[in-house]
Amino acid sequence: MNFYYSKIQKLNNYQKKRNQQKLKNHKIIKSSLKIKFQQIKQSKKTIINQNTKIYCKTIKITSKFQRYRTILKPISYYLMKFKLKSTKKNNKNQKKQPQNMNKRKKHLKINTKTNKKWFKITFWNQINQLNYKKKIQLTNKKEKLRIKILSKFNMLKKNYNFYKTHIMSKQFQQKNQHKQKDIQKKKYKNNKQMKILKQLKKRKNNKQIKMLKQQKNMKNKQIKMMKILKQLKNNKKNQMKIYQQVIKRRTINIISILINVLKKNINKPNIKKQQ
Repeated sequence: MNFYYSKIQKLNNYQKKRNQQKLKNHKIIKSSLKIKFQQIKQSKKTIINQNTKIYCKTIKITSKFQRYRTILKPISYYLMKFKLKSTKKNNKNQKKQPQNMNKRKKHLKINTKTNKKWFKITFWNQINQLNYKKKIQLTNKKEKLRIKILSKFNMLKKNYNFYKTHIMSKQFQQKNQHKQKDIQKKKYKNNKQMKILKQLKKRKNNKQIKMLKQQKNMKNKQIKMMKILKQLKNNKKNQMKIYQQVIKRRTINIISILINVLKKNINKPNIKKQQ
C-alpha cells in the first residue's frame, strides 16, 4: 500500500507544478486577447506577396482532459471560406480549383512536436489557386472580413514576439544572476583602482604645475627688472644729450651777440677826432 501511496503522491506533486506553469501562460494570453484591436488604416487596395508562410500559436490550457486547444483558428480556414475574386484570367498552366475547399485538408501539414507550443502551417496549392499578386478592391463584405481576421492575427503574432523578447529574456537573466553579480563586482573593483590612480596623477601633476608656475614668475620678475634698468640708462643718455644741445645753443647765441656788438662799434665814426 505504501508503494502505491507514494506513487500517487508523486503524481499529484507533478500535476501541481504542471498546472502552475499552465496558469502563467494562460494569464499572459488572456491579457493579450483583452487588447482592443485598433482598426487598421488600410487603403482601398492591398497587396499580398506570394509564397507566404503563416505561423499560428497554440498553448496548453488547464481542463479536465489536458489537451492542446487552439486560441485562434488557422488563417487557411478563413481563406477557404472567403475566396478572393481575382481580376486576372485563369491561365492554362494554372491548376483548377477544387469544388469543396473546406473538405480539402491534405495540403495542411502540421508539426505536432511536444517541444513546440505552436503549429506551423504552409499553403501548397492554395497559392496557385488564388492570385495574391493582383490588387484587390474592398467591395464585398467577405473581403473586408478577411482583412479584419488578418489584422487580428498579426496583432497576436506581435504580442507573441514581445513575449519572446522581453519576458523570456527576464527569465534568462534570473538564471544567470550569479554570473552578472561577479561581473559587476569586477567592474566595481576596476573602477576603484582607476579612481585612485587618477587621484595620484592629479596630485603629482599639481605639484609639478606649482613648481613651473613659480619658475615662470621668477623669470618674469627678472625680465621686468632688466627692463627698468635699461630705461634708466637710456634716460641718463638722453639727459646728457639734452644738456649738450642746450649748451651749444647758448654758446652760439652769445657769440652771435658779441659779433653784432663789435660790428656796430667799428662802423661808428670818431667825432671827437674831427673836432
